Formats: sequence, C-alpha cells, structure tokens
Amino acid sequence: MGGISLDNTIKPFTDVRVRRALTLGLDRYTGGRVLLPLTGLRDVGGLMRPGTEWALPQAELDKLPGFGRDMEKNRAEARRLLAEAGYPRGFKLVLKNRNVKLPYQDFAVFAIQ
Repeated sequence: MGGISLDNTIKPFTDVRVRRALTLGLDRYTGGRVLLPLTGLRDVGGLMRPGTEWALPQAELDKLPGFGRDMEKNRAEARRLLAEAGYPRGFKLVLKNRNVKLPYQDFAVFAIQ
C-alpha cells in the first residue's frame, strides 16, 4: 500500500506518541481491499515489499504498531496516545501530495478519511 512521511522535526510530530497514534489510526488492510480496484495498491507490508524473501512474515508484521488487524483496539490506543501527548481532541494537519491520480491521490483520500 502507499506511504506517508512525516517531518518529525516540527510539532506535533516531534512527539513519538503522536507519530505512533497516526500509524495506529491508518487501517492498512481495509485500504488494501478498497484501493486495489482503484489503484492497484493491495499488499500490506513493512520496509520490504510484501511477498519477497526479505519481507516480514505476516505473524511478525501483525505485532508492529499499526499493522495489527483489530482497528478498534488500534484506534483506542491512538486516541489514548494523542490525549497523553496533549491532543485529546486531535489536531489539524496538511497532507501534501503529488498531483498524480494513481495511486497517490486515491491513497491520500483514503488516508484522510
């Protein structure tokens, strides 16, 4: 699936709790399912391309923050982390993106939702 990069030198992204909350809030598996027909994005993986010999096995991937499949649990933890970091009602941010429909704009729309 697509990716998002954060500038961790500016607030609120300097706080690891905020960065972890954002990764917990993104439902990668639903994204893979709904974005496949639109963009071809499907596979959920870590740093290495899913399905390659160096990719993490699914059982290991599931242990990483944001890669577990229980989205209610993930989002509850994300809300807790944001509140702990001083953002109990969240915060606004600007997502900058490439002006290219596939797959960037469709992925961005999914991530924002």
